[in-house]
Amino acid sequence: MQGSLGDRDGVGGLGGGGRQREDRRGGGEGGAKVHVWSVPMARLWFPAPGCGSPGGVEVARRAGAGSRAEAQAGSRTPMPSCPFHGIGRAEGPMEKTKPARDGETLGGLLKMLGVANIVVAVILTGAAFYALRRILEPLVLAVFLLIVIDGLARALSRRVKVLKDWMALTLAIVLIVSAFSLTLWLSADNAADFAAKAPAYTARINAVLLAAAQRFGLSVTPTAASLLGELNPARYAGVLASALSHFLEGAVFVLVYLGFLLASRRGFSAKFGELFRTESERSEASRVFDRVRRGVESYIWVQTVVGVIITAASAAIMVACGLSHVAFWCVIIFLANYIPAIGAAIGVLFPALFGLMEFDGIVRAIVLVAGLEATHFVVSHVVQPRMQGRSLNLDPIVVLLALAFWGAVWGTVGAFLSTPLTVVAMAILAEFKPSRPIAVLLSSDGKPYADLQG
Repeated sequence: MQGSLGDRDGVGGLGGGGRQREDRRGGGEGGAKVHVWSVPMARLWFPAPGCGSPGGVEVARRAGAGSRAEAQAGSRTPMPSCPFHGIGRAEGPMEKTKPARDGETLGGLLKMLGVANIVVAVILTGAAFYALRRILEPLVLAVFLLIVIDGLARALSRRVKVLKDWMALTLAIVLIVSAFSLTLWLSADNAADFAAKAPAYTARINAVLLAAAQRFGLSVTPTAASLLGELNPARYAGVLASALSHFLEGAVFVLVYLGFLLASRRGFSAKFGELFRTESERSEASRVFDRVRRGVESYIWVQTVVGVIITAASAAIMVACGLSHVAFWCVIIFLANYIPAIGAAIGVLFPALFGLMEFDGIVRAIVLVAGLEATHFVVSHVVQPRMQGRSLNLDPIVVLLALAFWGAVWGTVGAFLSTPLTVVAMAILAEFKPSRPIAVLLSSDGKPYADLQG
C-alpha cells in the first residue's frame, strides 16, 4: 500500500491545499475504494516561511486535520496559512514605519553631531589663532606676500618673453619688498612730521572748535587741551607707542619669514611628492592648491588695480585742494582699499579730517570730502564689479562677518587679510564632504569652487 503522504500529488505544491484521491486497498480491480486526503508534507512538518516559532508545526497539523474533515464533507477549502507567518519581516505598515523612523532619527542625530563638531572645531581654531596671533600674524602676512610675488613673477614671465623664470622671480621680489619698505618709511617719516607740527594743528583745532561753539550757541567753548585731558592722553600715548612698536616688530618678522619662505621654495616640489604618494592624491591636492592660489591672486589683482585707480584720482584731488603729505595719504588710501566694507570710509575720513585741521576755511575741506567720496563711489560701484565679476563668489554678509571675526582675532592684519583668508577657507571646506555645507553657506550662489564626486 502506498502511503498517502508519499505520493507525488501529496507533496506537489508548497503552501497548497490537500488533494483527494482514490486508493484501492486489497489490490486488483475489486479492491475496496477508500477516500484518502493527501496533505502536503511541507505544510504538515514545517512552519510557514517566516514563522520562527515551533508552534507553527502544530498549527499546520491542526490545519491538515481540519482539511481532512472538510474533505469528508465534500469541501475543497484550502488549508489556512500559519498565523505566525511574516513575524520578523517588514511587510505590514507597522513593520515598515518603525525602522524607517528609527533610521531618520539616527540620521538626524548624526547630522546634529556633525554640525556640533564643526562648530566646536571653528571655536577652538579661532581661540588658537587668537592665542598664537603674535606668531601667526607675520607668518600669514609673509605667505600672502609670497603668493603675490609668485603671481607677479609668472605674470612678468608671460608678458616679457626675454625674462627667464629666475629673472622674473628676482624682479618680483625686488618690487614687492621695495613697495613694502617704502610703506614703512613713509609711515615713520610722516609720523615724525606730524609730531613736529602738533602745536600748529592744536591751534587750528581750537579755532575749529570755537567756530563750532559759536555756530551752535554753546556757552562753554571746548579746546583741544580740554578734550585731550578728558581722553587721558597719557594712556592713549602709551597705546599708540605700543601699537607702533608692535607694527615695526611685525614688519621685521614678516621680512624674515618671507626670506625663509623664498629660500625653502625650491624644496616644496619634493615635499609635495612625498606627502602625496599616489597620482590621484597628487592630482587632487594640486587641484585644491591651484584653486586657493587662483582665488587669492584674483582678489589681490582686482584690489590692486582698483586701489591704483582710486589712489591716482585721490592724489589729483588732494593736490588740487592743497593738502600736504599727499604721498602718505596715498599710501593710506591704497592700503585701506584692501579692507572690505570700511576701507573706503577710512580712505575718505582721515584725509578729510586732516584737511579740516589744515585748511583755513571749511569750503576746501568740503570739496576734498566730496571729491574723495565721489571717486570711491564710482570706482567701487562701477569699475570694481566689472573687474571682479564672480571671481570671489562670497556672500556679502560673509565678507562683513569675516571682517569682524578676523579683525577681532588679529586686529589690523586680520582686517586686511579677512577676505583672502575666507576665500582660502571656502575652497578647502568645499573639498571635503562633511564640511561642504559650510562652503555652500559661505558662497554667494550656493556653488563653491570644488565639486565633490560621490
